Amino acid sequence: ATRGPAISSVHIGRVTGLLTVQVAAPIFDGTGSLLGITCSSVDLRAITDQAKESVYTMAEGRVVVVDGEGRRIVDSSARERLLPEDVSALSLFSRPGSSEAEPRLGLDDRGREVRGFAVALQPPVADWRVLALTPKATVDAQARRLEQQTIALVLGLGVAALAVAAALAAWLARPVRALALSAQSVTHGNLDSLPEVPQNAPKEMALLTRAVRTMLERLASHSRELERQVEARTAELSRANAEVSGALATIREHEQSRNA
Repeated sequence: ATRGPAISSVHIGRVTGLLTVQVAAPIFDGTGSLLGITCSSVDLRAITDQAKESVYTMAEGRVVVVDGEGRRIVDSSARERLLPEDVSALSLFSRPGSSEAEPRLGLDDRGREVRGFAVALQPPVADWRVLALTPKATVDAQARRLEQQTIALVLGLGVAALAVAAALAAWLARPVRALALSAQSVTHGNLDSLPEVPQNAPKEMALLTRAVRTMLERLASHSRELERQVEARTAELSRANAEVSGALATIREHEQSRNA
C-alpha cells in the first residue's frame, strides 16, 4: 500500500531469544511493477552495543530507545538480557513534540531524578525515540566541580594579575624613585647627583630622566659660572678695597706730616 519499507513491532526472537524487529521492503522492476518482497530480521543487540559505546563520554550516562508502543527496547545500562519494558506511564519517556532535541527532566524507570534530551527518529520508525539521560545528582556534582574550578581559575588569574601589576609597578617606580632622590639632592644644594638613565624602563621615563639630567647639568654649569663670577667680583672688590685703604693711609700720612 505504501510502496515503501515497513518495520514490525519489537518482539523476542524464537531462536535467538533477543529483541528483534522484522523489516520488509518491496522489490520493483524498471517499470515500477512489484516483483516481490524481501524480509529480514534485525537484532537490536547491535543497537544496544552502539548505545553503550556512546555513553563512554557521559558520566554515569544512559542511552535508552523507546519504541512506538512506549516500550524500552534498548538500554545502554542493561547488564542482562533486555526484555521489552513498558515505560509509557512515565512522562520522561514520552514522544517528543518535534524533530528537534527536546530537554527532559523527571523520574526514570528506576525512580531516579535525571536530566537529558529526547530525539525522535526518522521513518519508518518515526514513532521511536532515543533518550540520553544523566542522573541529576551527577549533573549537579559536575556543575559544582566546574564552579569550583572556575573560582580557582579566577582566583589564580587574579593573583597572577596582582603579581604582574606589582612587578610592573616596581619596574615603573625605579626610575621615578631615582628622580625623586635626585630632586631631594638638589634641594640640599647637591647638583652633582645626576639620575642614571634607565635602560629597561619605558621610553617616556627614559626621555624624562634625560630631560631632568640635562636640566641638572645646566643648573650645575650655571652654578659653577656664577661661583666663578662671584670669585672674580670678590677679587676685584678686594683689590679695590686694598687700593682705597692704601689711599686713605697715604692721606693720613700727609695730614700728619703737615700738622707736624
